[in-house]
Amino acid sequence: DLACVKNQFGKRCISTCVTMPDQIFISYSSKDADFVSRLASSLEHAGISTWVDRKAIRGGDRWMDVLANAMADSSAVVLVISPDSVKSPWVMKVISFAARRGMQVIPVLYRTTEIPALFVFSIGGL
Repeated sequence: DLACVKNQFGKRCISTCVTMPDQIFISYSSKDADFVSRLASSLEHAGISTWVDRKAIRGGDRWMDVLANAMADSSAVVLVISPDSVKSPWVMKVISFAARRGMQVIPVLYRTTEIPALFVFSIGGL
């Protein structure tokens, strides 16, 4: 699926065609849920399908299976970086899994924090 994005630089407009992922998995700390909800809505509005645990996991679901299937169905991971997410063992598991699968990891800095070396190593550098 190709999407053409127009970027304006001064009076000149440049169109760039980029390959859009089928689905983007958003990895974040639950403490950043309000921001992630707005981010997912913005991406969906732009035509990018997102997977967010709070929207997709229902009571009674085997959440580990749902999570694993969502990762398998996603072609990229958006990593929301905040002081809380860099401390989250689940966020680290997600980006480690993404790195092992060769998935693109797209960092989004939500709140400024020191980024641990293990994060940088797992996603191949920021």
